[in-house]
Amino acid sequence: MRDKIRRSRLYMPGNNPYLSQNAFLFGADCIILDLEDSVPPTEKFASRILVRNILKNVNFGETEKAVRINPLSSPFG
Repeated sequence: MRDKIRRSRLYMPGNNPYLSQNAFLFGADCIILDLEDSVPPTEKFASRILVRNILKNVNFGETEKAVRINPLSSPFG
C-alpha cells in the first residue's frame, strides 16, 4: 500500500448526519467523523450509531474516512 499525502482534513461532528452527507463536496483529502470534543456527553451513544450508519451508507468517493474517538482511558472510550 502506498503512502497517501493528506493536504487537508475536514472534521465533522458525529452527531450531525446532515453535515456528513455532502462532506465530500468540500474536496478534503480526509473526512474525520468526530465523536470526541464536538459531541456532548449525553449524545455519545447515539452518535456512535449515527457514525456507523454514515460509514456504511454514505459514498465519500475517493476521500479517506476516519473516526476520532475519546481516549480509551476516559468513561467514553
